[in-house]
Amino acid sequence: MPRVESPRMGEEPARLTYSIPEAAAALGISRSFCYELVEQGRLPFVRLGRRKLIPRAALEAYLRQHTRVHGDAGARTETRTQAPAPAATADPPDVAPSTR
Repeated sequence: MPRVESPRMGEEPARLTYSIPEAAAALGISRSFCYELVEQGRLPFVRLGRRKLIPRAALEAYLRQHTRVHGDAGARTETRTQAPAPAATADPPDVAPSTR
């Protein structure tokens, strides 16, 4: 179990869980999208009574899974500087083959 440090004088204790609106604000997404993630099972939660709470570790894991670094395969774009060369044929289609 991870160690939770006790707060210093005048400090708030570190939060272990967040409500869905708080988690949405922390992720920078809308509340409705955060509720969708929870209902789809894409963002884990714990139930305490009637409340659904998102563990801090779940938020961090979600960010790790969905963070793209510049140059990732998912963010790849293709640019071409030249048009592809046409395929070479033995004879052009409108010219009859020569007879020797």
